Amino acid sequence: MQKCHHLKKYFGLALLSLVVALSGAQNLKAVDVIDVDVTPVLVAPVPGIAALFGPEEAAIRQELAAACEEAEAIWDERIVGYSTALPNALRLQLTSLRITCEILPLDGFNGTLAQAGPTAILGSSRTMAVGQTDNVLPLAATVTFDVSDLQQLSDAGLLATVAAHEICHAIGFGGFLLDQNQLVAPIVGGVGIRQYVGDFALNTFRQESGETLTGFIPIQQFPGGGIGGHWDLFVPLFNMLDVNNSQELMIPFIDVDNPPDVFITETTFALFADLGYAVTGFNEDTIAPPGTGTGKWPKVIGSNVNPFAQNNPNANPNGLNFALLSGETQAFMSTKEAATKVETGTSTEIDPYNLRNLRWTGRNGSARE
Repeated sequence: MQKCHHLKKYFGLALLSLVVALSGAQNLKAVDVIDVDVTPVLVAPVPGIAALFGPEEAAIRQELAAACEEAEAIWDERIVGYSTALPNALRLQLTSLRITCEILPLDGFNGTLAQAGPTAILGSSRTMAVGQTDNVLPLAATVTFDVSDLQQLSDAGLLATVAAHEICHAIGFGGFLLDQNQLVAPIVGGVGIRQYVGDFALNTFRQESGETLTGFIPIQQFPGGGIGGHWDLFVPLFNMLDVNNSQELMIPFIDVDNPPDVFITETTFALFADLGYAVTGFNEDTIAPPGTGTGKWPKVIGSNVNPFAQNNPNANPNGLNFALLSGETQAFMSTKEAATKVETGTSTEIDPYNLRNLRWTGRNGSARE
């Protein structure tokens, strides 16, 4: 693979194969699931940015905003909607995922380059039958870039790469959401390694890695970037730095001083089919019509605000629950030197804000199931 630092070149083969895949699915209408907002990158005040960049502040802001939009396009090309495999009560509330990109001071030069994660989620618990699982998807998310690292990422041609990595976290590739969706096998008694077991990604990993008999995909075991929030960097499919200086997008660190060639495996795209998205090449035939939402949410106007305060709090058979998440529920990408950084924990409790209300989810007084 020829080394280059432009994201479109990194993913050219993936996008070319996508065109072929879409040619056989002309009856499907893609839904614009991912909505990246770069307004804060362009205009929001940032402590220290003027001191770091001076007259060049506008240029670095514009470059980062363009990188975020370029990275968004990578995921938009393959994630074409929500899947009909999701329970209707949940899916009908889903319209698009708003991802806000911002610049803030994080930990100074090097270390954490950027971090991301959901800020609001919607989940549906299905406990009526054996074998059913919960479904939890983000409603809103934030990607934060460390102001101190923007220049070195720009110089290395890695702004769009890091943006693509973090947007992937925001869409759902993170320890928190993988756990919530039961895509990671539980560790019994604190003994063992974390194992990804989602069907779409596991079957794809078997094909790509040649490990046809494996029962799981190894995911990140150690702190630093979020336990369970990346592919395990000791798996040859994901980490070929010693072979040809290339690495999969979703391992936890990137060497800015010696920029690698970055690629995305089909296994990573398949993970989103496991989460409940419709993804070309895997389950695009399950693409659902756009959800109608409630017309009233998400209306998140503060970290301690219940946006459903006027909603009927009675229990409901669909098990819909909403949660606001703290900024600690995040995975990050770091420089190689900081790959073992220990991060703080966070609560994974879903707030019992009940969404079941016939005024919201009903039509002519009858519930939509």
